[in-house]
Amino acid sequence: MILSLLIFAPLAGSILVYLAGFISEKASKAIAVTISALTVALVLFIFLTFNWSTTGFQFVENYEWAKSIGLSYSVGVDGISIPLLIIASFLTTLSALGSIEQIKTNVKEYNALLLLFEGAVIGVFTTLNLIAFYVFWELVLIPMFFFIGVWGGPRKKYAAMKFLIMTHVGSILILLSFIALYVLSSPHSLIS
Repeated sequence: MILSLLIFAPLAGSILVYLAGFISEKASKAIAVTISALTVALVLFIFLTFNWSTTGFQFVENYEWAKSIGLSYSVGVDGISIPLLIIASFLTTLSALGSIEQIKTNVKEYNALLLLFEGAVIGVFTTLNLIAFYVFWELVLIPMFFFIGVWGGPRKKYAAMKFLIMTHVGSILILLSFIALYVLSSPHSLIS
């Protein structure tokens, strides 16, 4: 349950931050910092309660949502994903704090995208399902495109388009490799 909270709190928070931005930019910023700081607290709790003497995934959650085609929502953490979660949550909090003074335009959009980015990155680091990994990966790319294209440097539009092309070529290759893994590992594979 804690990993789902870690993923979906920032995702839901992105909507809350965006809506709060219509009332006050300060409220939007404060909520973004608060949610990202709570994410850090959850990650530190996971780190402190993680059993480093065993191998395998811990805090595992499994929920089937399309059993007929073998799709499920599965998340867990291991010794590799814990440091990545720490880095992602701390950097998001630092970005939220740094943006208080640095981001002057489209504040509510920036804060919403920042939390969307955080939830998606945490999803990438914790998912145990290739399809969910691909969905979270694609979700990460959306805020990154806007970070570059809206708040980037002097050639931000060029950089954003180049980013879009390069990452989607890579995403297509990832998807094709997942399909190949499925076909080659399937008991009813055409290649036997």
